[in-house]
Amino acid sequence: MIDLGSVNGRVISKANKEGVSAVETFSVSWRSKSAYIEDSMPNFVIEDKQSGIGVKVAIGKKVGFSSSSLEKEEDALAALDAAIKIARLSPDDAHFESFPPIKEVTGSVDGVYDGSIPESSSADLMDKAMIVVESATATKDMEVPKGMIRAQDYEFKISNSTGLENGHKGTILFLSFSSKIAAGGNSGEGIEKAYSTELKGIDFESIGEKISSRAVNTLDAIPFKGKFEAPAIIANSELGQMLLSSLGYAISGENVNKKRSPWIDKIGSKMFSETLNIMDDPLLPGGIQSAPIDDEGSPAVRKTIVEKGVLKRFIYDHYNAQIAQQEGGNGFRRGVGTIEKSHFIPASCSVSNLTIPPGDKGLDEMISELDKGILVEKFAAPEVNQFSGAFGLEVRNASIIEKGEIKEYVKFALLSGNLFESLGKVLMIGNDNAIGGPWMITSPGAAYCPSVTFEGFQLVGQE
Repeated sequence: MIDLGSVNGRVISKANKEGVSAVETFSVSWRSKSAYIEDSMPNFVIEDKQSGIGVKVAIGKKVGFSSSSLEKEEDALAALDAAIKIARLSPDDAHFESFPPIKEVTGSVDGVYDGSIPESSSADLMDKAMIVVESATATKDMEVPKGMIRAQDYEFKISNSTGLENGHKGTILFLSFSSKIAAGGNSGEGIEKAYSTELKGIDFESIGEKISSRAVNTLDAIPFKGKFEAPAIIANSELGQMLLSSLGYAISGENVNKKRSPWIDKIGSKMFSETLNIMDDPLLPGGIQSAPIDDEGSPAVRKTIVEKGVLKRFIYDHYNAQIAQQEGGNGFRRGVGTIEKSHFIPASCSVSNLTIPPGDKGLDEMISELDKGILVEKFAAPEVNQFSGAFGLEVRNASIIEKGEIKEYVKFALLSGNLFESLGKVLMIGNDNAIGGPWMITSPGAAYCPSVTFEGFQLVGQE
């Protein structure tokens, strides 16, 4: 791979000769291996390696950004030239002051680099993919129409004209599988995605069992009629995505500065249930977005977002932190499911690993304590309105709870409610913490949370 430190050094040196006021470089190299399944059979494998760079410059208050793939070091200098041209044509940015200064990096994080990933081949990944397939198709008539596993090892380095030079190495494993079964004119499907920084972090056999079980449950599901208002248990995988698409937006310092956040004047306010605590934890062991630094080179620090229901802080990248006179450290550009294209964009405000500490109840225990309720294991797309917290989401895998037991599986229904309001109506917090995000694999920000039981939701079906 290209020597990223050398590349950054050449860009900084040339930028100084060109008379720019400030310059920042983010260079990254990665190796990818992928295995694809189609119709329960191996389809194809891919292996490649790439490098890229993003360059941001300031000429006075004029700021420009450009990026390039890196096949040779001169590509980085071409990206610098383009950034300079863009800056000269840009209007002044009254808020720009500087790039992040040098600060001591004191944090450390475990479990973010798995040496077995760069040692594995795409054929090894295909073997893992077939474990998923064999586990799922152990159920009669079950098929796996689509499946994929991608493993990446990467390194990035950040340099800027303040003298800052930092870097990080990591690994990413992402997989997505679907299952399908048909009988008696009905069909059922199961979908599961998984993320990890380590191969040992994925139970491939369990993934197959899960998509098989979900397909069977939806095959047996009945069309839901009418309306049913009851406490709802939202599975960890879905709740995390709901939080990222709503709370993640509301606590962004950029959205606060631009008056787009619905919580602009809410710091210090009691907004949620006293049992609810939420942190942003870039030092979470094995966290998919964990690193000792953010993607601007600033030291990573754990931050309390909500404590006992009280909103404590917003999160800021360096640029927005200067505007608000707050602490930065949340400037990210790395995707959580792939490192590709991360050099194409400047860093922006994002949570790293949004976390809710686990409670003391298992999922079965939460079900057993509900006289009536709803369990949602999978939505079609768990997106919440960024401004109001309202949602109406199609359920893919859901069931009705009566007298502490699953009564029936349902389909053709929407779960509706308001997540912001329901965060103040938390009944039970599970102990099954798992990665519950990301919202999009190419964007920064993951969530690690348990399943949670809320009041205030309604299941709406056909009339």
